[in-house]
Amino acid sequence: TAQIKHKMLVKALADMWVRYRCDDRPLTRFMMRKDGILVLRAEKAIRFQVSNAESAAINYNSRGYRPVAQDPNMTVRNSTATVIYPASEGGEGDLFPGTAPLPVTTPPAPPAATETVPVAT
Repeated sequence: TAQIKHKMLVKALADMWVRYRCDDRPLTRFMMRKDGILVLRAEKAIRFQVSNAESAAINYNSRGYRPVAQDPNMTVRNSTATVIYPASEGGEGDLFPGTAPLPVTTPPAPPAATETVPVAT
């Protein structure tokens, strides 16, 4: 059994396209719906792309959720927000040769302003 060294939870903050490959398993691409959770596990490397860096929060190896746009490993490859763990597995150039950039999706709506209720005195 392979040892899991890399685990990444992806939480969709809005509908978005994702594309990923864990180790040498086949490339996967699909539309992830708002509030969905994706669990990625790998022995050697996780290569992950998302159609809008503001639409996904990731939690790598239980370090806590952060937006993809704020992840220190986030780069842009083939016009698409990309995260690679470990970063040394990224190499140069197009991460998934022969694939088109993911379709652009709408970022999540800003949080609604909280209503303030006057306090009776």
